Amino acid sequence: MAQPTLLSARLILRPLADADAATLAALAAAPEVASRTRHALQTPEDAQDFIAGLRHPYCEERVFGICRKHDRQLIGCTGILLGELEADLGYWLAPAHWGQGYATEALLATRDYAFQRYELWQLTAHHLLDNPASGRVLAKCGFELKGFRRVEHHERQVDAVFYELLRAKWIARPDREGFL
Repeated sequence: MAQPTLLSARLILRPLADADAATLAALAAAPEVASRTRHALQTPEDAQDFIAGLRHPYCEERVFGICRKHDRQLIGCTGILLGELEADLGYWLAPAHWGQGYATEALLATRDYAFQRYELWQLTAHHLLDNPASGRVLAKCGFELKGFRRVEHHERQVDAVFYELLRAKWIARPDREGFL
């Protein structure tokens, strides 16, 4: 099944295209982004390889380019790394777009898509200890703090904060239509 395009109030979340490689690399190369993301996309070639890899039939990662509706400008990415009955969510935005609610809006759309499309029991997410703003975004999206761990990040061990959201909690959320 082809990856869909998701819409929210101000955003379009769409599959990445080959034409996005140069913009993606430029955005992801910002030090504030590059130091905190899973994928190192420092050059257009890195970004092109990443986009091509997402099309591999056995790729367990679903990545959406985050674009503003009003100008269709690519401003970041959000993604789902599928596992056995759970998935890990992640996101990043170019620093010029921080603090405007885009991260929360994109992650809410990605969260809902993940639970609606896949038979998952839970979603997980984490952020590096030096990035508490990501924790606030995750909390706004219903994720609960679960603990701390050391993780491998760009070939070194760093501290990370882990969160989860159970499917049952997502189903019973107060903003859900028909919730009593």
